[in-house]
Amino acid sequence: MSEQGESPDTEGPQPMDNDNDNGIQPEPAEMLEQIKELAKKQEAVMTAMSTLNTEPTRSYVYVPRERHISAFSGDIDKDGRCVDEFIEEIERALSARNQSAPERFDFVMSLLRGPALDEVRLRKADGDDVPDLFVYLREAFGDKRSASQLLQNFYNCKQKEGEDIRSFSHALSQALSAVLKQHPNSVADEKTVLRDQFVEGVRDSSLRRELKKYVRTNPSSTLIEVREEAYLWSTEDPAPGIKVVRPKVQTCNHVTAEAQCCAATAKDNSAYLEDVMKALKEQGRVNTLNQSSEKSVSFEDVLKVLAEQGKVITELTKAVQELTTQSKNTSSQKQMRTKTAFRFTPDGQPICFKCQATGHVAKQCPQRKLQNSAMSSDSHQQGNGNPWL
Repeated sequence: MSEQGESPDTEGPQPMDNDNDNGIQPEPAEMLEQIKELAKKQEAVMTAMSTLNTEPTRSYVYVPRERHISAFSGDIDKDGRCVDEFIEEIERALSARNQSAPERFDFVMSLLRGPALDEVRLRKADGDDVPDLFVYLREAFGDKRSASQLLQNFYNCKQKEGEDIRSFSHALSQALSAVLKQHPNSVADEKTVLRDQFVEGVRDSSLRRELKKYVRTNPSSTLIEVREEAYLWSTEDPAPGIKVVRPKVQTCNHVTAEAQCCAATAKDNSAYLEDVMKALKEQGRVNTLNQSSEKSVSFEDVLKVLAEQGKVITELTKAVQELTTQSKNTSSQKQMRTKTAFRFTPDGQPICFKCQATGHVAKQCPQRKLQNSAMSSDSHQQGNGNPWL
């Protein structure tokens, strides 16, 4: 019994000591590890939040897959394009779509307005497809001119006044494309014909001569190369007396602007007339230089220069007339001021302009009477007067 009683006494407290050693002592270490893990997680969360705050916001732009096509009514002024341009735009849009034949037909019909829609409804029949619609539109709203008329329009295309070289080349190319669409085999060598017509249609005669020289030296050149040569030539400083048309126009514009400004803000007649004479001399000098530099001048250029000179002369005459009327008005106003500007004392007595005395005017001045009498006596003494009887 004693052995059995001692065994629990000896064995009883030992497991409790083991529990204290295994359960209570390791708890602070585990808590520290958990605290460290929580601190790491908190740092990760804070860094993630900081990156979210500092990252720039991304903006997304949604581009439509299909480009908007404006409707076609058959009126070029309203639509801003011809029927061929509309058909080309429709063909590009249909090539990018995977649609059936009825869907393509409905798509083209949805873009027609006004006379174009009425014409297609009048002509269409059962079983028509998109190419049939294009045929109807070309027959109704296409160019009705013949090949000779289109070619005549192309060869008559010249550079207009104020039109730059790039715009002129675009207009010439569109005229040739209109010819080729109606009659593809009407022009043998398209690029050469377009280049030569561009050279012939340039407005400036000196530039036209330079481009002809360039084409002779480079027979295989294209329109783009000739146009670039024209750009280079226009940007360079040409020799004096080469350009004929531009100096005349600039001189006339300069004279007209100067005449208008001087007529509006003229203060001195002599200075204004001197400026006008200088401008006329410069114009005459430029005209003589141009006549000496270019031997063959067209009749149209002469008429233009004469018309511009007539405008300048009329403006100058108007300006001179205005100046003369202004000078007359100012002189009359001065005379009126001198006649009416009498001086008086505070009491109301007149002040004489001759002797500056009060009480009389210059006509009644006694000094004037004395001077007149003295002059008459001197004249009698000096001359051979009649003797006293």
